[in-house]
Amino acid sequence: YVITNVTQWNSFASSATSASTTGKVYVLGQDIDFDGESFSAVENFNGKFYGIGHTLSNINKNFGNLNTCGIFREIGTESVVADLNLDNVTLTTSGYEIGMLAGSSGGSVLNCHVKGYITGVSSIVGNEPSWTQYAVGGLVGDAKGNNIKIYIYRCSVNVKAVVSTAGGSSGGGIIGSYNSSGGLSVAIYDCVAITDFTVSTSDGLWFGGITNYCNSVGEQAIENCAVYSKITC
Repeated sequence: YVITNVTQWNSFASSATSASTTGKVYVLGQDIDFDGESFSAVENFNGKFYGIGHTLSNINKNFGNLNTCGIFREIGTESVVADLNLDNVTLTTSGYEIGMLAGSSGGSVLNCHVKGYITGVSSIVGNEPSWTQYAVGGLVGDAKGNNIKIYIYRCSVNVKAVVSTAGGSSGGGIIGSYNSSGGLSVAIYDCVAITDFTVSTSDGLWFGGITNYCNSVGEQAIENCAVYSKITC
């Protein structure tokens, strides 16, 4: 499926489900400028999406009080999102869990580059080590899944984020946090994160330039990455 304009993007995004996108391949055929246009986030994606170097730009999306927000709200464990650029994107929610590219992901993200602003809520529910984190991430809010390996490769993030909290706060420049009952492995290679987090919290604070505290992750590799991070709380 080739997407080349606002109408085609919004039709794809609003109808995407895990079942309907599994095994499907989507290609962004040209840059799409959403200046003055409505934008629909991809609800639940479990296919292959190739931006082939094209850009989605000038997006301003307020999700209201929805949880799990991003250009892709949920990316499934069989997914790959590759070679996509996001420029001048502003995403806002009063709900939990947000990332510029994805609210949550169990798939791999390759050669994607994002610039913009996000506003959301982070929460930590329960007690260590069995807590659940709903985080804010520059690229991905939460990495999720069991017995899988996620690759984040050659991605860059240039994001300012405003984070309010409820019962603790977590976030990271690439991945905000990890939620798994076991067997989730993550490899982050050759990435750059330039982030400016402003966090309002009176509870625990878990933030990192690449990722946050990784209590539920099995094997993790972070190699050849650069971080320029400011965290104000």
